[in-house]
Order: sequence, then structure tokens, then C-alpha cells
Amino acid sequence: MTESERLLQIIRCRCKVTAHDGCWTWQGATTGVHPQMSWKGRGGQMVRRLAYEAHFGVTLGELRVSPNNCGNVLCVNPEHLTCWSRSEHLREQHRSGSRSTPLHYIRRVAALKRKGRVKLDLEKAREIRASEEPCKVLAARYEVHHRTISAVRCGRIWRDINALGNVFAARTLLPSTDLLHDEKDHTQPRI
Repeated sequence: MTESERLLQIIRCRCKVTAHDGCWTWQGATTGVHPQMSWKGRGGQMVRRLAYEAHFGVTLGELRVSPNNCGNVLCVNPEHLTCWSRSEHLREQHRSGSRSTPLHYIRRVAALKRKGRVKLDLEKAREIRASEEPCKVLAARYEVHHRTISAVRCGRIWRDINALGNVFAARTLLPSTDLLHDEKDHTQPRI
């Protein structure tokens, strides 16, 4: 038995296999909806990635693996998995509605504010971006971690809606690579 076959056998033993759809529903440890296991002395290995690589004999590198064909988030059957680049995966999540929309974002922030779990708001974020004080000084003032201050300044969180047009504009302003080229001549950028 090869190492790949052994790995797939171990994975399948830790799953509940359903006959009607062929899903291998992971019964082991997870982080959220991401099945994990220890393999070769390293903990926290993503089971879907291990199963895909073992079954198809490929190394995925930067590609991501997700269950696309069956809809079962805990499925690790290699036949049900799909490989994506990060941008393809995000595009599919937006298309399917599993990724946040501006309305979901606003509702989530409002719910956190009601629970008293939000320490910053857009006005404070604008003050942070305008300030020249060190991150640690601002972090102490706003009672947050200094990395939160850095994330605000870089625009990763609390993006300024007025400056970008909407909360998600930073992602939508980036052109897709297929829009940069003319349809007839794929070597010349479209002007």
C-alpha cells in the first residue's frame, strides 16, 4: 500500500460515508468548517487538501480546496472537491452569496455595536488614519491591540466609505485579468 492510499484510508475511516450521495462527512477535529488532522507529526493539516493531493497525486501549492459538487461543508471525498485560486474562490463565494455583501457587513457591525463588542467606529478610524502618533499610543487610547490600529491605517478594516464609494470598493476596483486584454488580441492591453 502506497503512502497516498494509506492516507486516504485513514481519512475515510474518520468519516461517515453516505451511500446516497457518496459524501465522506468528516467526524474528526475542525476549525469552524475546516476539517483538520495530524499527519506526519504536524498537527492542523487541512484534510480536504491532504485528500485531494493524495487522490490525484498533485501538489496544490497556493491553490485552495473546497467542497463544491455536493454542498456538504464537512465533505472530504476527493471526487467532490474543487481546486481554486484565491480570486476564483472569492468570486464563487460572492456569486453564491456565501460571502458578505455590503448589507450583511452593515448588519453585522450594527449587531456587534448593540452587544457592546465594537470599540471603534468610522469616526475613530478616520482619527486614527489622520494621526501621526505611534500605533501603540493609539492602541492604548482606544483600548485595542496595536495591530488593529495598523489594520485601520492600511485600510484592511474600517475602510472609509466616502473615500472608496462603498465598503467593498477596494475589492471591486481591482480589474479582473480577463478585462485587461482585448478579446481579439490577447497579447495587447485594452486602452
